[in-house]
Amino acid sequence: MPPAIKAPPEALYSRFGASRATRQGDWNLLWPNAGSSELYNLATDQSETKDHANAEPDRVRDPTAAFVASSTQTVPPKWQTLRLGSAQKSSVEKNEMTTVTHLECSITGERYEAGVIQNLSTAGWPLLVRYDLAKARDNWNRDWLANGPRSMWRYAPVLPVSKAASIVSLGEGWSPLLKLKRTGAHFGTKDLWLKDEGINPTGSFKARGLSCAISMCVELGIKKVAIPSAGNAASALAAYAAAAGLEAHIFMPQDVPQSNFIECKSFGANVTLVDGLISDCAKIVASRKDEEGWFDVSTLKEPYRIEGKKTMAYELVEQMQWRVPDVIFYPTGGGVGIIGMWKAFAEIKNSAGSGRSGRR
Repeated sequence: MPPAIKAPPEALYSRFGASRATRQGDWNLLWPNAGSSELYNLATDQSETKDHANAEPDRVRDPTAAFVASSTQTVPPKWQTLRLGSAQKSSVEKNEMTTVTHLECSITGERYEAGVIQNLSTAGWPLLVRYDLAKARDNWNRDWLANGPRSMWRYAPVLPVSKAASIVSLGEGWSPLLKLKRTGAHFGTKDLWLKDEGINPTGSFKARGLSCAISMCVELGIKKVAIPSAGNAASALAAYAAAAGLEAHIFMPQDVPQSNFIECKSFGANVTLVDGLISDCAKIVASRKDEEGWFDVSTLKEPYRIEGKKTMAYELVEQMQWRVPDVIFYPTGGGVGIIGMWKAFAEIKNSAGSGRSGRR
């Protein structure tokens, strides 16, 4: 069973101007097409686990168990094989889960083959994964998407992994939206929402990107991965590499928070503390990767972390009934997440549409 969803700490309520007495009115967890039984009340501990307690375990946790049709919905035949039992896995591997067509240089537009190991373009720029969005639109619709897995893998047709057996998932994604009534009122808006990425397996949205990247490493036969990081990306890489049985090499500044260092070590990663900055860690990875046989998963040095993080935008639009928010405030960091969200919004616009467009 997945861990219980915990109510935000008291300090968080205080920060947003709420008290325990106003929890029920200020924090609502919104799931797409949710009925009253799926809207959670965080006022008491007893109500926090309601959905997970009543849900089928594989529906919540297994990314390949999904896309189960209701009696009133029709699932395209090729996706029915995603309802996996052990006897079905071989048939799934014969079907493409994805609609990926090729990789593309983000600056020059030069095309690169999908399904082979790639890092940067020959011009030294990040590669973007491209999809047959018309095919995705014809074989994937909103009516049955609501019955997909409650993880980022509900968007498998627009993710690069082609085989269900390659997916390395710890239940990342499908994070809730929290409606901030009191905070919104303070700023003069009635429609302010917070997407809580802190419930991801390793405590941040980095889990999305590394789930996708490590899944592609499995699919491409990569055995060793390396990353420079000062925190959450390292923790996520260590966790997903451990789940996949890959060898992880992490380079961190020596003044990194001890919690991140311990977490990476506990997952069995090879951690090197560097007397320098994150840029110095990156130089070590770049200089040793070819000799050591490491696949470099540094920020914007491979195509797949963007793909995992773009699912934040797909989720956000789906949770808002396929409407794009007017404004999104996003903590940019290294930029992978915001690039991913921009890419997802473009894909949504170019495929099924989104109802209305938000301001840029």
